[in-house]
Amino acid sequence: GEVSFKEMERTGFSEWKKALENRQYRLKEIRLTASGVSKECDVVLMAGPHYELLPKEIEWLQKLPGKGKSLLLLIDPMDASEGKSFVRLLEPFGLRLGPNVVVDKVSRVFGGDFLVPMITQYVEHPVTQRFRAATFLPIARTVARAREVPAGVQVTELAHTTEGSWAETDLKRLETGEADFDPKTDFAGPLSLAAAVEISGSRVAVVGDSDFLINA
Repeated sequence: GEVSFKEMERTGFSEWKKALENRQYRLKEIRLTASGVSKECDVVLMAGPHYELLPKEIEWLQKLPGKGKSLLLLIDPMDASEGKSFVRLLEPFGLRLGPNVVVDKVSRVFGGDFLVPMITQYVEHPVTQRFRAATFLPIARTVARAREVPAGVQVTELAHTTEGSWAETDLKRLETGEADFDPKTDFAGPLSLAAAVEISGSRVAVVGDSDFLINA
């Protein structure tokens, strides 16, 4: 159920595919097979998944950095009962995937939507070194450094929301448009929405949203 590079409509990734190919990347859709991930892949992308991973698939993906390959994971918010396999997937990488949706009232001031958080704070890192403007991630979840990070893993939170944002955990109430910040269950901003991990000479990058790269 991921976003497709072949899709040329508003919800596809065909424009991003062109941009990458112009930078000498070769893109190919793959399936996790009985032998794991194709050997020809340098970077494995998972973008906007809708279904849980099988235990064997989690194992294959977790082993990729040890084989000199990198991972780019774009994981949108899911219902509270879903997405637990992706939480497990990220544990060895020292990352915590939030069961939430980020609400940002500051975005509304700039003519945006409450559910399109604005990011103006970037950490110094090769990924963000050329970022000079605000970015927006539509309907995003938090991706943060875990309380306990495994040895040999270096985690950098790349991008943070404004102080006027919060991570809403009551997703059903959010759908009705009635959600308000609850200090007992929600988390106040600034919030991390993207992180990069250095592990075994490879990189794992995770963003709590995939919509920011679609053709629209």
